[in-house]
Amino acid sequence: MTLMRLQRAMARAGVASRRKAEDLIRAGRVRVDGDVATIGTSVDPDSQKITVDGRAVRSQTRTTWLALNKPIGYVVSRSDPEGRRTVYGLLPKVPGLTYVGRLDVMTSGLLLLTTDGAAAHRLMHPRYEVPRTYWLGVHGADAGAIRDALAKRIVIEGRAVRVLESRVRPQGRSVEIELTLAEGRQRIVRRIAEALGLKVEWLHRVAYGPVRLGKLPTFRLTRLYPPSHPAVLEAMRQITAALPPLAGLGTVEWKIGATGLHWHGQHLLPRNTQVAELAGLLFARGVRAIQVNPGVTPEHWLGLFGVAVGNVAPDDAVLGRITVLLGRRASQRLSASRASDAVAAPPPPVSAPPESPPDSSPPSHLAAASPPRVSLPTETPGSARQSGLFRPDVLPADVVARRAVAALQAATTPEEQRATLEQLRRITPDVLALRDIGAIAEVVAGLDRCLGKIQDPDIQEAIGAAAGALADEAIVERMVARLGEPRVPPAERAHLVNAVGALGAVSAGPVVDAYLHAPAELREAYRAAMRGAGERTVEELQARIQSKVPEVVAAAAEFLGLSGSPQAAALLIGLTRHSDERVREAALLGLAELGGREISRPAMPGLKDDSVLVRTAAARAIASAGDVGATTVLIRRLEQEKDEGVLAALLKAIGQLGAKDALEVLAKYAEPGGRPRRTPFVRAAAIEGLARLDRMEAKALLELYARDKEPTVKRAAEASLR
Repeated sequence: MTLMRLQRAMARAGVASRRKAEDLIRAGRVRVDGDVATIGTSVDPDSQKITVDGRAVRSQTRTTWLALNKPIGYVVSRSDPEGRRTVYGLLPKVPGLTYVGRLDVMTSGLLLLTTDGAAAHRLMHPRYEVPRTYWLGVHGADAGAIRDALAKRIVIEGRAVRVLESRVRPQGRSVEIELTLAEGRQRIVRRIAEALGLKVEWLHRVAYGPVRLGKLPTFRLTRLYPPSHPAVLEAMRQITAALPPLAGLGTVEWKIGATGLHWHGQHLLPRNTQVAELAGLLFARGVRAIQVNPGVTPEHWLGLFGVAVGNVAPDDAVLGRITVLLGRRASQRLSASRASDAVAAPPPPVSAPPESPPDSSPPSHLAAASPPRVSLPTETPGSARQSGLFRPDVLPADVVARRAVAALQAATTPEEQRATLEQLRRITPDVLALRDIGAIAEVVAGLDRCLGKIQDPDIQEAIGAAAGALADEAIVERMVARLGEPRVPPAERAHLVNAVGALGAVSAGPVVDAYLHAPAELREAYRAAMRGAGERTVEELQARIQSKVPEVVAAAAEFLGLSGSPQAAALLIGLTRHSDERVREAALLGLAELGGREISRPAMPGLKDDSVLVRTAAARAIASAGDVGATTVLIRRLEQEKDEGVLAALLKAIGQLGAKDALEVLAKYAEPGGRPRRTPFVRAAAIEGLARLDRMEAKALLELYARDKEPTVKRAAEASLR
């Protein structure tokens, strides 16, 4: 006799879900052995008669288990209010079938389904710690940092996550993680990644308890027909017809989307269902791009169909001139060796068909070989998409602008430079219309690099005008705001840093404002931009240090030091006497960035400041000044200083100045003991100071302390020896 709740028995019999079964019970439509049932009734489905609206409910006598390789784009639910596809549309009609552990709509992989509710509960309940294994691709940190973070305790919503096992390995610019958890909270893997500051590129569950996915194909594979099917043959005919213009482009990287293959916003054969299904299957397998090299044949494309259905490995030789890539921005290459061989000895490219415009833009891989002539596209990318035709001669405005910058850098005569700048001026409105801050930043940064190579004042002025047209006040503010966002791709962030630096005369003010509100871990990008701007920022920063808001003055003072301008030293020396300690600290840190013997004496009063931070900054400024005579003042302050942080800064400064008596002082503070007893932190700072001395005695002391019993001291000595 097996008793269970009535609503559960109805759900197992396939009448309705538990929640809807409860509604039926409340409505009085359910009877057990002729009596109207109520919520809380327990029944034995095998021995008692259950009816709904007078119709008998047949009990499920046999337990059913199913394992589904869930594809991306399906919701784990019986119905969806948004009208999305559900996994139950892929399954046979089994009454009472329920899922074991949800997967979100963008997660693929193993999904168990069963009619045994007790077993499903046991598998899902955190008390039983059933392991779940996931594979995921991420970016946002290197493999070592991710490995260290996963080794520590991870807390989500006040509860520690039970991580049983983790494996991390780098894959190009992405990182692949295998993660085994002992619980299955909602979106737990994605929330772990978010807590670690990582961006998930793809997520795939490969095991749940004792069940592993293995080579189980996805149900969507039934939509991709075999190679002999007329639909596949028609798709191959259309692909073959598109090969000549593709070859004319050289090496092309196609983005894989859930709905098709994309090249600069255009679809390859957008109305072909087999190509769309091919892209969807590749996307579900984690493929994010394919690289098509000159010489590709229909047989190579047919091999790609094999990758989609799992019959061909992603690095199989049958792919020929096609390279499969995984991860965001196609950063992970599955066949790096084969791709390099293909690029090393490409066959002669097939010429483009006669109908292609003779002045179409040259392929990007030829741009560095000779000064290319940049031609504007005759049509906009939007018109190409609306027509439903693939047009390799129609390039987006940002691509044309990048090629124009490359042509400007390669141009050797003023006439070529002026012609290229004129073409860039004409395409500027289309670039701005894209509203792509990263693309605009890349073009502005490229123009700034051109300034260092071009000596003609008129052309330099024209380059400045072109950059100014691309970056008005609103664009500059958007660049500065984007620079402070946490999940900006490294390449885009580098372009933003260079562009904001190039526009330093107008960006310095917005950078100061954004810097004040940015988290500490995101401020370095602003510092890098101001360091690259150099003297262009001095005028704006000089106005900012007149502010009555101490935070604004402090930020402007720090950036003045990064400018490297000779006139910044006098401004910063005056700020060392400011009433606010934050301004005094920032001024001294700015002087430390500038360096020079003339800043040593003005920085010395800061060693007696009431603020620990100001005293530390003063020690750094004196060290960067390089005045060996200041060592006497630093040694005298050692005997009077009580704060460990300031002591460490003084010891490092003494080592950096490298006076004759520095060895004796640093050796004394590196020794254990003393009154008061020297902490490991102070000893480690003395060892770092010793590492800066170019003397045999200092090296001998480092080798001695590399065997010290105190771990902090030992690590400092080992690092100094390396």
